[in-house]
Amino acid sequence: MIWDYENLLARRLLLWAILCGAVGAGLLLFGVPFWRAFGLFTLGWGVIDALLASSILQKAKSHLGHHSTFNSEDMEAVRLRKILWRCNALDVLYAAGGAALLYFVGDGFTFWRGFGWAVILQAAFLFAFDLYHALHVPDPLQMPALPWFTNPRHAPFTFEGGSPAALLVHGFPGTALEMREIGTALNDAGWTVRGLRLPGFGPELMELINHNNHDWVEAIKSEITALKSGGHSPILLVGYSFGGGLALQAAAEAPVDGLALLAPLTWQEPPAMTPILNTARALLPVSVDPFKHIPVTHPLMMEELFQYLPEIDPEDPEQQSELRHIKIPLYILDQLREVGREALAAAPKIQARTLIIRGLKDQFIRPPSIVHLHKLMTAPVRLETVEGPHSLTMPHNLALGEVLELLVDFGNEISKGTAQS
Repeated sequence: MIWDYENLLARRLLLWAILCGAVGAGLLLFGVPFWRAFGLFTLGWGVIDALLASSILQKAKSHLGHHSTFNSEDMEAVRLRKILWRCNALDVLYAAGGAALLYFVGDGFTFWRGFGWAVILQAAFLFAFDLYHALHVPDPLQMPALPWFTNPRHAPFTFEGGSPAALLVHGFPGTALEMREIGTALNDAGWTVRGLRLPGFGPELMELINHNNHDWVEAIKSEITALKSGGHSPILLVGYSFGGGLALQAAAEAPVDGLALLAPLTWQEPPAMTPILNTARALLPVSVDPFKHIPVTHPLMMEELFQYLPEIDPEDPEQQSELRHIKIPLYILDQLREVGREALAAAPKIQARTLIIRGLKDQFIRPPSIVHLHKLMTAPVRLETVEGPHSLTMPHNLALGEVLELLVDFGNEISKGTAQS
């Protein structure tokens, strides 16, 4: 999480640098002598801030989404705190220097008076900026003291069957557990079924921030290659929600015979919105504590989280207390955006016959996103709607039976189509 913190720090400093550059340039061109001097210093300091922010940003991005250990993150957090506290002390000296300019030469020289006030303003901002960030440097993430993903059903699985093989990709922040009902149904229909667990999920959840869209797509492609090398044909790729967005990308790069998408995640982002969203993201905290603000027993939490964690008892006071300390890095939002964007970019490249299933009561994947995805697809697409909420793969969802029937029927179509060809 420390690398995303440095990433946000750099982006915030860059926003200040851009503001300084714009204000400084305007004052330099159109101001009276006092404001021209003020603008000259502000513009110059904006350039310095921009160069510093770019350097920090480059370093942070080289670490984001890559493997990192607890010790290395802890050492980086200590190092960053020391740097920020030193900068805080320098900010006081900068302010003193600006005040000295005003006191000794400001009265008789308009230029130096403007220069001095600009130094004081810049120093005041940087003092507040460095102080805030020094006080909020995050500690490395740690697993909560809970029976977290201890249920063996979270583990990846392989159900041996015939030559046809199906690869199942779970949602976010799920595990193979949420794909087991589908796996059993397809296996009963004669398919060899493999349910994977994506890198950074399940017991590795605290490592999630060290993985990215590329890692997850590569993991799926590797499994597709392994099934083909094992002599399996046809290959059916099934992705649920977040896993559906990844499945679209994987199928575009490693062709399969059939693609089934259950409430697939996509993200339509107009180019004009990207800088706005990036700016908004830079102003958000590095992480949130959801259970400090949302009751653990909220219906949404019970429906969309604890159904996937049978080992957790949200009614247990001790476990409730531990849940309130869970921090969720908002870097995950960046990754979800990327998965959704890349899924839409991959959609026109899909050649396999595709089944899309959406839930009528889905509060997360809304109908317009499914319609937009459908329009982008150039391969033959069968779009089905079922009753039920987002959790289309879970036993508590009344639509599960219909979902399983649709998947088995689609699998049969793929098998027959491959045999005939």
